[in-house]
Amino acid sequence: MTQDDMAIIGVGSGSGGGGEVRHLRCHSVVDPALSGVSNADAPKTPLASVSKTSRHRASGSNSRRSSVSSSHHTPKEPMSMAYHLLRELTMTERTYRKDLDVVCMNFCSANLSGQSLADSDVSAVRTVLNRLFTLLEPIRNHHTEFLRGLESRFSNWSGQSASRKSVDVGAGNSTAGCADSMNSTPAGSEDTPVSPIRVGDLFVTNLKMLKLYRAYISEVEGLLMDLERLARSRPAFGQKLQEIESQKFCYLPFYAFLLKPMHRLLHYRAILERLMRQYSESHVDMQDCRVAHARLLDTIQSQWDSYKRSENLYKILEVERDLVGLQPLPAPATGGPTPSAATESDAEARWLARPSRQFVREGLLQKLSKRGYQQRIFFLFSDQLIYASRTNASFLQFKVHGQFHLRDLMVEEAETPLSFTIYSGNRCFLVAAPSE
Repeated sequence: MTQDDMAIIGVGSGSGGGGEVRHLRCHSVVDPALSGVSNADAPKTPLASVSKTSRHRASGSNSRRSSVSSSHHTPKEPMSMAYHLLRELTMTERTYRKDLDVVCMNFCSANLSGQSLADSDVSAVRTVLNRLFTLLEPIRNHHTEFLRGLESRFSNWSGQSASRKSVDVGAGNSTAGCADSMNSTPAGSEDTPVSPIRVGDLFVTNLKMLKLYRAYISEVEGLLMDLERLARSRPAFGQKLQEIESQKFCYLPFYAFLLKPMHRLLHYRAILERLMRQYSESHVDMQDCRVAHARLLDTIQSQWDSYKRSENLYKILEVERDLVGLQPLPAPATGGPTPSAATESDAEARWLARPSRQFVREGLLQKLSKRGYQQRIFFLFSDQLIYASRTNASFLQFKVHGQFHLRDLMVEEAETPLSFTIYSGNRCFLVAAPSE
């Protein structure tokens, strides 16, 4: 099971001592897909059956007038799936533009001014933020134009659909007295826009954005490390970062917004795939969607390793922020220093977050102690195991109880079902899982 399968531990977030606002760890910050409109029952025929006999003609006429007068209250059929996919794309694009604003406008612009920063910090902060701004601002500007095109088309198609409905309803009312005329109205025509829905050509026109994404995604891991160095070595900048995260517009940990561009490419790919499943081979938008999807897929595959490394680093940074009492482990008894240790400063060598370390898994287990089984959360990394317990703080926080090198660890299955014993040096303890 990979890190993408990890459950997020803890519910809700709050403010701790000193006014610090802590967020839930968000392993993968992906844009929430909008739920589709649920299918309504098809409207029934608004006309009563018309008898050929004169004895029932009068009652049939009354039934028709009653049905037509209440036709505005009849549930409407949903529009095509392609229309709803366009609606989802437009609305999530608005959210994405706001996410880019959090970084480019609220964060970079505020810190580049140098306010509330010491003179010695301004130069270092501006160097990193100028690099971030230079990479991300062109993407933001591009998506402002892309969103404008999407909104224009969505508004146009919505208006055409509304006009078509008005025409159909008006025609239906004017022929209420004629059953044959009403019965000849094509079913579902009121829900079909006049012009076919097209969005693939917009993607093809804007394929130049992929070059901007490749440049940004390849640098995200380094940007995360540079920002973390600034936050830890320069208290004024760290305080500024906390202030940004405490604002209402920053609804996720700040570093999560830096991963949004890659998530957006994944969402574009999913939208295009769903559109192509809805289109027929002869649809006017099919060829453009195929071209755009192929180019998107090529970019995603070429940057996949960079993306996974950035996600891994972000995850470890969030875990480290939630742990209290974390101590650097001494070097293993065997083996020399790792290749990365020579390039790391003494301060960074004490960090849990480092590019060479991989997050593997986290989960809850029951640890046997003198007081019986106690719930503990375990964090497994590529080189060590950490277990901790939830503190009484109002925000998500864990107190570390043990850290072990994997080289010194041995696991033995116990007789009790779903239990195993962990040995490390002169320590051993029994843990049990609630299920497989």
